[in-house]
Amino acid sequence: MLFTVGAGYFLYVNQANTVYTKALLARAGGISSQAEEALSLTTALTTGGHISVYANNTGGIGVNITSLYLLGSSGATLKCMGVGLPSGCTNGTPFPVWVNVGGGSGVIDTGYTPVSGDVYTIKLVTQRGTVFSATYPAAATSLAARALSSGAIGDLYLHFQSYTYYSVASCTSTLAGNAGYCLDKLGPAFTIPSSTMKAGPVAFSVEITNLNQQQQNITLDEYTLMLQFWSHSNSFSNVAWYIVSNETDSLNQNVIMTTYTPLLLPYDKVVTIVFASLNYGTFAPLTPNNIGTIESGTTAAVFLSSHGWLGIPDTQTQNYGQNSPYVTTLYT
Repeated sequence: MLFTVGAGYFLYVNQANTVYTKALLARAGGISSQAEEALSLTTALTTGGHISVYANNTGGIGVNITSLYLLGSSGATLKCMGVGLPSGCTNGTPFPVWVNVGGGSGVIDTGYTPVSGDVYTIKLVTQRGTVFSATYPAAATSLAARALSSGAIGDLYLHFQSYTYYSVASCTSTLAGNAGYCLDKLGPAFTIPSSTMKAGPVAFSVEITNLNQQQQNITLDEYTLMLQFWSHSNSFSNVAWYIVSNETDSLNQNVIMTTYTPLLLPYDKVVTIVFASLNYGTFAPLTPNNIGTIESGTTAAVFLSSHGWLGIPDTQTQNYGQNSPYVTTLYT
């Protein structure tokens, strides 16, 4: 009887130790996975004026973002979004957000309009329980880190994921000064069908943030352009798209204006720049004849050449210019 009781007790303890060991191993694995998670957060305002955040996965493992918390200056929760959250929070779309290694989350709109002068904290929580934080507006050290990590040269931080292309088509709008053309968004411009360039005029846009070290505003004039430099077969060519002014009309059309109005880049504000014109100052669409034939498999190096004024009224002599290598476009 003593042997039976002792053996049973021994088996029970051994089983408990096995379960405990497995739990420790699972916990160790979870901690190890957490250590591999790394997200770089960028905060900004959407075109609608809401606080937003973009997460770039800089770690060695895929990350599943399950919730977001927006905190005010006092630390109070102003917004909570995600999956499995209590009542009072927004559950569902766009969460959960899966971010591959080296990829981005896309812009996550909190839907909250900030009060001027207040500082907000955004916290993103992953499925593994890791918490990543960023502030809006971004702190000075964060801005410097963003400029360095972006590979930006000088003052301009180019939002890599925002590179977009459009078709340029005739349209009718009641906006005064419109050029009779509208922009129709087609998608990310990292890969573009070569047939699109043969079909008609195209345009490009990119989001940009002024991170001037003296926190001065920058104004871009009509000489600002996007240059694509193509290498195909044994030949080389380049085409420039000049900056244009565009507005949304009452029909929700993205309308190109005939005359370009100098564009102000306030310090640390996201601004979308559109490149669409054959000429500087006055809009003229680039036709396929202006561009030439682009073969499938052609790679284009993209550069942004900015020009204008730095920290002074735009009625004075231009004193600012910068060339920024940006991205590469593959024409399929």
